[in-house]
Amino acid sequence: MILFLVFVPLLALLAPVLAVVLVQKNKKHKTEIDALTVSNIALSNQLSESQEKLAQAIRELSECEEKAAPVTLP
Repeated sequence: MILFLVFVPLLALLAPVLAVVLVQKNKKHKTEIDALTVSNIALSNQLSESQEKLAQAIRELSECEEKAAPVTLP
């Protein structure tokens, strides 16, 4: 019974402190998630640009191969 009388007020005193700590951590994690989201968008844009350049290079290579085909002797 004495343990209960000590434990309950201790929890009552620690609850607001724990709430503040959890809110601060939540804000920190939200900031990190926002930064990662921005980074992810930038990397996605870079990937799209790289894919477009690769597709263009493949088209140019195909055109060169088509032009070179008639030049070869039978």
